[in-house]
Amino acid sequence: MDLSEVSVDLCEVSADLSELSVDLSEISVDLSDVIVDLREVSVDLSEVSVDLSVVSADLSEVRADFSEVSTELSEVSVDLSELRLDLSEVSVDLSEVSADLSEVRSDLREVSADLSEVSMDLSEVSVDLREVSVDLSEVSVDLSELSVDLSELRMDFSEVSADLSEVSEVLSELRADLS
Repeated sequence: MDLSEVSVDLCEVSADLSELSVDLSEISVDLSDVIVDLREVSVDLSEVSVDLSVVSADLSEVRADFSEVSTELSEVSVDLSELRLDLSEVSVDLSEVSADLSEVRSDLREVSADLSEVSMDLSEVSVDLREVSVDLSEVSVDLSELSVDLSELRMDFSEVSADLSEVSEVLSELRADLS
């Protein structure tokens, strides 16, 4: 092999290396895009975390409300038991029964008001959960896009690796020829 052939081979290798350099620049741009996407996902996840904290606080309030309702329902149950005893005793006069019934009505109004508040709290929690669901859907879409970008990067890296292997073979042949 003479020097002109070696010179031609070196020119080809130089052209291949230039193409690889362009490919690596494109990969660098793709990686920059992925980094930007990952930062956006991080921001979205932070927002979801804040939303989940709010939902958790709302759920704690609902639990506390349910506990209060349960206590009040227990009190109502005691009142109703007393009422049954009063009604079972024939010796109790009608005025005492009327007073007990008025007490029960008052307790039931309080329970009804409490249940209305619990219902409103549950409606607010439902709205919060819908918002969290929307945020999670957006995060899922962002993650899907990242997965596609990563797949493209893997393919680009595979192509670069194949190109580098070819360059390595050419260089090995050149070394062998020069020896």
